[in-house]
Amino acid sequence: MISMSVIHSIRCMRKEGASVAAIARELGISEPTVRKYLREVDLSDRPPVRRERPSKIDRWVPLIEGWLAEDRRTWSKQRHTATRIHRRLVDECGADVSLSTVTRKVRELKREFGLERQRGFLDLSWHPGEAQADFGQSDVYWK
Repeated sequence: MISMSVIHSIRCMRKEGASVAAIARELGISEPTVRKYLREVDLSDRPPVRRERPSKIDRWVPLIEGWLAEDRRTWSKQRHTATRIHRRLVDECGADVSLSTVTRKVRELKREFGLERQRGFLDLSWHPGEAQADFGQSDVYWK
């Protein structure tokens, strides 16, 4: 790609009546390049086009879904974590997937299955003038 100053020169020379061949000769660029920049209206950079490609984990999703379906019938401490699923995929199936890929997919599948973690706390709210007190035992040392 050529610089914006060269593109500006191409357009100015053309407005002054110079031919495409003369512009190319004077600036040291090819005639097709001169024609290209004379045709273009929008000179902003175009973002690269990302092609969708299948993920490496797609072939293992039915197996993972089966494991997560079994997890619904077990205690919460016995359920599969993403790390455990990754280890099983590598050891038992010879899968060539990274831990981060497995973690991302497991998080998505757990949301679908409703197996996501429950919040471990409650939001405490009280109206103005009210207070909360916790009754318990503590040791205090005065000096």
